[in-house]
Amino acid sequence: MNLCVPDIFTTDHSENYTVSIRLWSDGLSFAAQIPSDKDSFFYTETEIDRTIPYIRAIKDIFFGHPFFSYAFKHTYVTVANRHYTLVPETIFLEQQKEQLMSFVFLTPEDKILYEHINEFESVLLYDIQPKVYDFFSRSLINPVFTHGITAQLNQWRIQSLTTYPKQLCVAIYKDTMSAACFYRETLLFVNSFQVDDTADMIYYILYIWKQIGMDQQKDRLMLFSNDKTYQTLKEQLKTYLLQFEHVPTWQSDTGLEVPPDITALMQCES
Repeated sequence: MNLCVPDIFTTDHSENYTVSIRLWSDGLSFAAQIPSDKDSFFYTETEIDRTIPYIRAIKDIFFGHPFFSYAFKHTYVTVANRHYTLVPETIFLEQQKEQLMSFVFLTPEDKILYEHINEFESVLLYDIQPKVYDFFSRSLINPVFTHGITAQLNQWRIQSLTTYPKQLCVAIYKDTMSAACFYRETLLFVNSFQVDDTADMIYYILYIWKQIGMDQQKDRLMLFSNDKTYQTLKEQLKTYLLQFEHVPTWQSDTGLEVPPDITALMQCES
């Protein structure tokens, strides 16, 4: 469970970096970048030992890498799960957040977090293991907890302002597909799905396209993925859709594919 960072990443310059610790069910990643210097970006990840409790595996990684204790410009803890929902600000009450999550998901984690997304006049609710939240709250300097979909929604909203009448943004990373549909800057749909193969991806894309009533000729599918996934999907979807755009996922210096939510977060910070 080793995370490799560049030799130049030391306490001498750490205060210039924005970092993200990304948590998902099978692992943890660490990304860092000086906002004014895109070339400073690096990304590293490791899978966790699933034979031990998740919090213990997280602590083993944390205490095995001294750089987690550095002082950073901004520190994000990015939660990457499919347990999230948007609630209009006009009806959101903090004391009801557990009830709202239980209505959407039968088995949410005990700790429910939320963040305001002012551009959509909404509040995003998501869950995290309580022990994991408590550990990072105590162990990091002023961490900001966020869900991976938040930065992507903000990025996609801006891109939708100058595009076709409707735009379906789809980000694919490993076994998760996140999708959001915009009519200019208005959010019409957002959700994330587990996808085991290309057939799953095509099913969800076409299902959303139909449910939103998107135009086959005028509206656009925007895919955030690696090149192989994009070419495969475009080849199989070109019978049904005409407008495609590809935004390639970033690659780390070591050849790792960077999650689209981390890319969006770092671009928002730049």
